[in-house]
Amino acid sequence: MTDQSFPTFPSSESAIAPMERASFWQRLFAFVIDTVVLSIIVGCISLAGLPNWSPGGNEQFQDWWSAAWVIIQGVIPAIYYIYSYSTSGQTLGKHILKIKVVSIDGSPLNWAKGLIRTIGYITSSIPLNLGFLWSLGNKERQAWHDKMAVTYVVPANIKREQFQGTIEPLEVRRRQKPWLLGLGIPTILILIVGYSTSIIFINRKLAEVREMGPWPGIEIRPGELITVDLSHLGLELGQVQNARDQETWANGSYEEGVLVTYVAEAKDVVAIWALRYKDDLSASNDYRSVQAYAAEAGVCGRNTYAYKGNTGVIHCQFSDAYQKLFWKDNWIVSILALEGTGLSPEILVDQVRDAIAAHWLQIQSP
Repeated sequence: MTDQSFPTFPSSESAIAPMERASFWQRLFAFVIDTVVLSIIVGCISLAGLPNWSPGGNEQFQDWWSAAWVIIQGVIPAIYYIYSYSTSGQTLGKHILKIKVVSIDGSPLNWAKGLIRTIGYITSSIPLNLGFLWSLGNKERQAWHDKMAVTYVVPANIKREQFQGTIEPLEVRRRQKPWLLGLGIPTILILIVGYSTSIIFINRKLAEVREMGPWPGIEIRPGELITVDLSHLGLELGQVQNARDQETWANGSYEEGVLVTYVAEAKDVVAIWALRYKDDLSASNDYRSVQAYAAEAGVCGRNTYAYKGNTGVIHCQFSDAYQKLFWKDNWIVSILALEGTGLSPEILVDQVRDAIAAHWLQIQSP
């Protein structure tokens, strides 16, 4: 009688035990190489001016483009990894370390598995890189992104045919499902929410800077820039000082800077710094230094954001004061408001900013 029974498959344990895997250190060094390569690519694009690109100097387009650049910086690595995995199974780093990514059943990696594995990198890195370290604790040496994409990392000389027929397709899907649903889908949702929030946040920051425009040229003196009539806010002009006489900006790289204070009932309530730089690169360096300090000190970290456009604003919340620091082109303008009027410091900063913007229009009108 003809045997009608279905073919049997070796158990997963017996199938995978003899197969060699790439070591944790090989994978780590390959990942470091890929990170360096991607940093160089993104850096070259930044130096070429792509983040600041705007056809015909269209500022509205530039607002959109500066926000979109946040996504583009994430898309570039995604394309790099997805293309590498779905074609040869090797990134440049893995090629140098002579290892590759393969499906656990020997089937070729496609773009979908490449995408899942790339998203899995984010999943693996979120909890203090625990997902990467996971490969140290199991004999299959699979990190979380391997579990999600059902892949192995093996020496490059291993043939895919060696895996063929060792695991049933249903077993492959069974292994993948809990990892994909438990970690992969939440990561995708986090990415969508995170990027959407970043774009909204950046556009709001850019709008604040744009609302102050048109920003003056470098021929205008800093003192003229921020000596404003604030009597409608109950404030009188106090002192006009050299910015270098104040600790806050004593060591800045600006060419000329002033501090103008405004008083209410003999008390300093508003301090405005205007700093003029020889170029926007010098201004951006000082801006990012202040931002890094604010984030490190924990004073402004929740409101601070750095991005690659040519404008920026930092919000700083103190116990009894509120500060906004604006940067565009060759200028940095900082407004610090204290308690002392009928307005809260947060509202007072914006009122002073509006007054400065109106003043700029006046001094630049023909």
